[in-house]
Amino acid sequence: MSDDQTGRPVFYQGAGVFDATGEELRHGDGLLVAAGRVVGIGSREALATDGVEVVPLGDAVIVPGFVDSHTHITIRPWEGDQHGKMQQPVVWQTVRGVQNLQRMLQSGVTTAKIMTEPLDIDYEYKDAVARGEVLGPRLRVAGPGLTPPGGHGHAAGGGVSGIENLRAAVRERAAKGADHIKIFTTGGVSSQNGGLDESLFSPEEIAAITAEAAAHGMKV
Repeated sequence: MSDDQTGRPVFYQGAGVFDATGEELRHGDGLLVAAGRVVGIGSREALATDGVEVVPLGDAVIVPGFVDSHTHITIRPWEGDQHGKMQQPVVWQTVRGVQNLQRMLQSGVTTAKIMTEPLDIDYEYKDAVARGEVLGPRLRVAGPGLTPPGGHGHAAGGGVSGIENLRAAVRERAAKGADHIKIFTTGGVSSQNGGLDESLFSPEEIAAITAEAAAHGMKV
């Protein structure tokens, strides 16, 4: 939703608004949008004053944007061979990412937490979305997840092991603009070797990762 091309405020009205602050539907209420932002929630009588365009949405219920707390930009799980696809050239992956981000937004996701991407793609996409060059949800990014050499997720960026190497990897991600750190503590359901009962890092390595991340204001 946005204001129209003339810059005038627009009032969107459906069956009502569920604002997630309570259990009840606000029957008959709608949203007033100006300069690309929601500036009011309420009745048409209160918000759709002179000069405000009204857009009827029929029986649709207006809800807040969804937050996807674990997703990826370039991966399409239903196609299979996720590890192989993460090793494709950056241009190939970039083209796929544009469509994937549009799909997220069209599904109602307005904030997405990206949990591993190769080739620093997620850092670039975060900035591109913020600049308005790419259509997509707001992105919180991690860069490539931390895993030892050959471990689950290594296709996104190789592997790292050892306390000092892991601390350096966290610092590198922080310098590039990561919002959080992703680690693979076990194998995964898509791992070719190992599984969910396989521990990839020692307790000391995990402690070093979390301590370094905390020093940079990030969670793991």
